[in-house]
Amino acid sequence: MNRGIASVTRPSPRILELARWIYPQAAELIAMACKSGTMKTCLYQNHPECEGVFCLIEQEHFIVGFLAFSKDMPDEDWREILKNQVENHLPDPPSSELCFTLYGRNPRAMQYVQSLGFRLDMHGLLMHRSGIEPPDMHDSGLEETGLVVERINEFCELLDQSYADQNQAKGWKVDWHTSHITATKEKLSAYEKNDSLRSYWKDEILVGVCLTSGPYLSDLAVHPRFQNQGYGSAILARCIRRLTVEKGMPEVRLRVPLENEKAIQLYQHFGFVEAGCFADHTYAPRKQAH
Repeated sequence: MNRGIASVTRPSPRILELARWIYPQAAELIAMACKSGTMKTCLYQNHPECEGVFCLIEQEHFIVGFLAFSKDMPDEDWREILKNQVENHLPDPPSSELCFTLYGRNPRAMQYVQSLGFRLDMHGLLMHRSGIEPPDMHDSGLEETGLVVERINEFCELLDQSYADQNQAKGWKVDWHTSHITATKEKLSAYEKNDSLRSYWKDEILVGVCLTSGPYLSDLAVHPRFQNQGYGSAILARCIRRLTVEKGMPEVRLRVPLENEKAIQLYQHFGFVEAGCFADHTYAPRKQAH
């Protein structure tokens, strides 16, 4: 294959190390796929100017590719290979979702993958907090409870308002939750059933919501009218203590958009450090006009 790009049957420690740059779980998934026989492709380039790895894993309902380069994608070597990989793994009609997750500090690779028809879903950091004491608690005047089903409209409005700017910048709907109240209710009820949803109130007004999944802080949303008043810090401190002290998690993980510098600074203040940089993509080619 081109300039040292070789197909391998078993990922080496170096391949797994490059995958960890995306996030540690990428390396774990690749190792597991190798053992289970679900890894369809594993390519490695060992070149003095740039190392690269591409692994494609097939699951029941989706196919995911992991792509990482030590110094970004070379201009020529990988283009035809990646194009062929996409074409070879697109069933017609499509029965599986095709996703690519790239190392988030490979802008040329991201640009090329998007030119193949992939939509950028999230460009962000995986951060984690472990081995340090839980944060101190301060009286914020917030009342904590779970899901209040009869006030589901307020939960929908909070979630929409909290992410309105980000969703608008991506061209996504800014009122998805208020337009899909039943679906939002079902989703939040599932978190509530697993004891993974906490809501925070001030004078009977919903201030924020925290959703967790295992060691992950899946979502921390504060209504814009209550932002920059210390409530986000208070809720984050409570969420960390809930996961580590009450649920015994050895670490707390979260994903945050790379452009959300204020959130990253807040998490760093609470002891979170970068564990990976990723760019999640889903194959969604634009339909050609006739």
